[in-house]
Amino acid sequence: GEEEEEEEEEAFESASSSPPHVDGGNGVMMELHDMEINQKPFIIARPLGIDDEILEVAQKGGDLDQYFWAFAWPAAVALATEFRKRPELVSGLSVMEIGSGLGISAINAKIQGASKAVLVDTLLEPLQCALVTAQENGLKVKGKSGLGLGDDDHDAAADDDDNDDDDDSVSASLLDWEAPFMRQQKYDMIILGDVFQTPNIVKTLQTKIPSMLNPGGTVIIAGASLDVTELNFIGALTNGGYDLEEVARREVSRDFDVQMEDPGGNSVHLVRLRHITPQAAAAAAAAAA
Repeated sequence: GEEEEEEEEEAFESASSSPPHVDGGNGVMMELHDMEINQKPFIIARPLGIDDEILEVAQKGGDLDQYFWAFAWPAAVALATEFRKRPELVSGLSVMEIGSGLGISAINAKIQGASKAVLVDTLLEPLQCALVTAQENGLKVKGKSGLGLGDDDHDAAADDDDNDDDDDSVSASLLDWEAPFMRQQKYDMIILGDVFQTPNIVKTLQTKIPSMLNPGGTVIIAGASLDVTELNFIGALTNGGYDLEEVARREVSRDFDVQMEDPGGNSVHLVRLRHITPQAAAAAAAAAA
């Protein structure tokens, strides 16, 4: 009858408008979203039905902060775009992104030639999404079995025996400051996008990051604003042997689906600091003499 035809039509429209989805491993279903980074195609994986889930929680007046990770925030897009435009920033470098969320920044660093990318977050779901995102964009991954996705022979990025400088994969692990991959391994670049929510985080990062960087390594920061917490962190690094190499503002396009409105608007601040090695300090002193 007429009602059945309407129901079939609605079902067809719903299916047609829904993003494609894949099995990320062990039955964890992901939906795939198309976007562009510097006018190049990029695919993002998110949990199947995540937007309906968020809408339901919002309608019930629930806590939406738990879904902070599920969107392509301007800071992540700005960093990814910067790496696409300037591959020399990341080419050949080992990269760790702390508070990686969907992993957009570090995955684009890997696409542009980073030797490896390690994604770290406090939540499991975004890391699962990030590894599927990396695969969908043609990258090799490891650590899926450790994140409940199966499909590989490694448990996590924290597998110290496998996490060496020759590894060219994208890996992911839950945040654990005492894990070997954070306590013993060193990286050429550490990415911090929208991570400065509390003073405690700032204190922890100030303490931990210097021991995680290779000599001459880079810290790159991105956020909608440079407020007191970010400025305190930047000041602590510059007072502790880091050179402030670049401060810039970038405008971010909003022509993609999985963008959440940011009260900071389209503008993103990028700050890049480099560790000053003794050799670099001596050369600078000689040049100034």
